Amino acid sequence: MRMPKLLIFLLFSTNIFFAQKSALETLEMANDIYYSNSDSSYKLCMSIDPNDLSKLDQGRLSLAKVRVLILMTEYEQTEKELLNAESIFKELEDQKLLARTYSLRSILLGRLGEHDEELKSLLKAYEINLKIDNYDAQVSNLQNLSLKYLDKNNLDSTKIILKKLDQLKAYIVESDLYYYNQNWGKYYSALGEYEIALDYYNNALNFAETYDMVDSKATMLMCIGEAYKQKGEVEKAEKFSYMSYAFSDANNPTMRKVKHSW
Repeated sequence: MRMPKLLIFLLFSTNIFFAQKSALETLEMANDIYYSNSDSSYKLCMSIDPNDLSKLDQGRLSLAKVRVLILMTEYEQTEKELLNAESIFKELEDQKLLARTYSLRSILLGRLGEHDEELKSLLKAYEINLKIDNYDAQVSNLQNLSLKYLDKNNLDSTKIILKKLDQLKAYIVESDLYYYNQNWGKYYSALGEYEIALDYYNNALNFAETYDMVDSKATMLMCIGEAYKQKGEVEKAEKFSYMSYAFSDANNPTMRKVKHSW
């Protein structure tokens, strides 16, 4: 006995619906556990058949993979996933996710040592987020841009970026005020104004301790030690340097998987 065509269609449609729902739930779970367990996040991503996702979510799947692939230093595969995501978001005209793609590409380019292209990609992300009034993402872009200009010793551009960040301070998540204070501290340290730098560094240290940011605390203890060293206060410099090394040994801090406004 042959099933009616309508029943076949309904069964087929129902299977697709549940497959997409299951795949989407797996993708959301992969994103949720990324910061706590990047390996498991990637395994979940790899378990998903992209054909079980909508076009938009296929692009989101590529970005979820990219975050872990960068940590795994699988740069060739990272670029393939970024190109796939970029193509999808351009086709769908999703500017928010396109900006996120450029932000992630900037991280890849930085790892590859292509620092001029890294900066261009980060600026592209910022310009899009500026146009669509995505303030949270603008904050992340500006935090990263300030560090890039500091790396280039372009202090004028660093100050301009940090001043823009000041205007968006209301949109900074409290735990991310660590980076805000860190970057202002590094700016003043580069200017040789170590007392002001130390004020910002100590603020950053407080946020790192409050939010249990282990690697950030170790970094900031080292920055404080370096500032005292530049001031000629050798005893304090040695004290904070020792504290940083001892804390690192005791806690084995790993690289923070930064937010970038995924």
